[in-house]
Amino acid sequence: MSEVCTKIASGHTVHEVDCATKEKIDKLLPGPWADVVLLRPHNWVLLRSFLQIHEKVYNFKFRPDDVVVMTYPKCGTTWSQEIVWNMRNNPDLDNPDADDALFVRSPYLEMDMLFVPGLQIDVAVMSVFMKGIEKYVKDLDQHWRNWTMFQVAEAHRKPRTIKTHLPFSMLPKKLFPLTPQVVYVSRNPKDKVLSAQHHYKLTKMHNFVGTQDEFVDLFVEDLLLYSPYGQHLKEAWSRRHHPNFFMTTFEELKADTRQQLTKLDAFLGTGLTDKRLDNLSLARSLTHSLTITHSNAFDVCY
Repeated sequence: MSEVCTKIASGHTVHEVDCATKEKIDKLLPGPWADVVLLRPHNWVLLRSFLQIHEKVYNFKFRPDDVVVMTYPKCGTTWSQEIVWNMRNNPDLDNPDADDALFVRSPYLEMDMLFVPGLQIDVAVMSVFMKGIEKYVKDLDQHWRNWTMFQVAEAHRKPRTIKTHLPFSMLPKKLFPLTPQVVYVSRNPKDKVLSAQHHYKLTKMHNFVGTQDEFVDLFVEDLLLYSPYGQHLKEAWSRRHHPNFFMTTFEELKADTRQQLTKLDAFLGTGLTDKRLDNLSLARSLTHSLTITHSNAFDVCY
């Protein structure tokens, strides 16, 4: 019997994983985030719940002064978000909004797909996760199944720094070559895989129970969320010469943070003084060893 394919807003068609692959995923990743579909071309791996929000993603209204931080997961996303947000909003490191939750300051575009059946969030965790939300959004429906992150992103005050793990082909075609700037961060696959394994093991929604070799196989076989990494990187690389696109690597950021901040300053047009750039590059909150308080409290940090 032939498979009936559904087409989503981006033009991709939805396909089920084959039985053998599903059995492998269910065995190694017994958490609620194991329910995935493939989106073709390229067999993008996304949660089935993405199908409920794909139109909201594809029709999202970007603003001329938006900056989009785009990464494949575990390539330095949180670090990059903090750097960009602080360069734009906290150059003197004295903005009290810096204590607000990162998800509030820098909305994660497609995060609502992570709110799947089986996800349990208590009131204390939500208060940490949503800390500071009242500064940005009025009359927010905080029931976390009612597109909370879209509410935050759409109503967020200027300037917005938006995070996404989605590849270009999943985003509005009007994103490029028009006005929003995109900061893309990649990472050496070996280090990325080790970081991802740690994340998948600690995150109960994944609950990885296999060996390191088995996890590497999941990555190589393009079975992790947002895979395939190679195609994700290829779509970014093809845009590397566009004036609204800035591409760097986790390794470059770590090797010489100050130099990368200088390049970012020129790209973003933030016009920061040398003193400000020095202070930002040395700030503990912006180093790779930063501690994000809400990431420990909220299991959906991705």
